[in-house]
Amino acid sequence: MQTQVDEFLDYLATEKGSSENTLAAYRNDLTQFTLYLTEQASASSWSDVNQAQIVNYILHMKELEYASSTVARKVAAVKSFFHYLRDEGVIAADPTLTRGGPPGARGRRRSRRRGAPTRAARRGSADHVRAALSTRPRGPVRRGRPRRARAERLRRVQRGQAEAAKQRFEQRTLRLLREAEAAAEAHSQRLRRVSGAAAAALAKAKARRGGNEGDGAKAPGAAE
Repeated sequence: MQTQVDEFLDYLATEKGSSENTLAAYRNDLTQFTLYLTEQASASSWSDVNQAQIVNYILHMKELEYASSTVARKVAAVKSFFHYLRDEGVIAADPTLTRGGPPGARGRRRSRRRGAPTRAARRGSADHVRAALSTRPRGPVRRGRPRRARAERLRRVQRGQAEAAKQRFEQRTLRLLREAEAAAEAHSQRLRRVSGAAAAALAKAKARRGGNEGDGAKAPGAAE
């Protein structure tokens, strides 16, 4: 069951661009929900989960005196996760959605407007929890290609972009190396030409100095 949670978090990161804080909150809420299902509801897969188990989980959090805002956040995370599982085809039906509210909901709403039961009792009742779960998300549920396929396509595009960038870097590096080798070879040739010219000039200077010394040695004999 944790595998589907990890895939959902990956979907939020790659397709929704969720922040690290958002991902951490979803991870904490869904991990807690998964532990409750496996340890107290004996659920082995997400297709085994029903609405009664979700209601019991919410009542369990209320018994632990979680803040209302915390319970609302965790319920929203659970509902989003089950919408994702349904769209991915992991489950056939979303247990957080029902056709209308619980039986007799209208009568209870009229009685509540007259002042009974109290607001606190409504918040802690199973019927109230079921009614909250039966609320459908605003706006149409987007259909189309499975989200997992879109996420995989996005990963392929990212891998292709990374590979193209790597090839461009390698080509540029190779071009720079070739240019550096060509510049080094040209410099070496210039050094060889300069060295050759210097050696020739030195030889000429030695030859000239040798000739001058020979003429100086003949001069005394000529005077005798």
